[in-house]
Amino acid sequence: MRGSIIRRVIGIVAIVVLVVAGYLCFWPVPVEPVAWAAPVPTRFTGAYAPNTRLSGLRTIDTSSEVGPEHIAIGPYDLMRGRDGRIRVGLFKPRNPAADGLAEKPFMRKVILRLPRSLLPLGESYSHVFVIDEDGRVTEDMQDPSGAYPEATSATETADRLYIHSLHAHAIGWLPR
Repeated sequence: MRGSIIRRVIGIVAIVVLVVAGYLCFWPVPVEPVAWAAPVPTRFTGAYAPNTRLSGLRTIDTSSEVGPEHIAIGPYDLMRGRDGRIRVGLFKPRNPAADGLAEKPFMRKVILRLPRSLLPLGESYSHVFVIDEDGRVTEDMQDPSGAYPEATSATETADRLYIHSLHAHAIGWLPR
């Protein structure tokens, strides 16, 4: 009797494993990944040398709200600052686990079927840089600690530089 219960449980577990494997391998996803050779990431050097200029941002609490939509001084997306330069935010550095899948489109489709909480994400790292009209980096600000997570852009006023974030519960700012 005990042996038949164990066989039945093993059979149910096997069916569940097959169903999950079938889902991960064959359920449709809204993208069709292609293989590509990910370049070896370079270290932050030169204009991108590591720094902590975004560390210790002052903040304005937004309570339970998150997202970069709290400031509307001008048009969204790329906006020229007071000096004509454009500020750009990078919310995640490259991820070696994700780069390793660049040449494996099937595995990338399998991963796209996983719950978001199981996806291989890079470390939280805020990075805002400034480019001029010729595309040259003229300023670089970073927070390697991730204390103010995932900076997406910056808005400049006469007295402050506001830093937008995807997931912070505050608006970050630096005095000008």
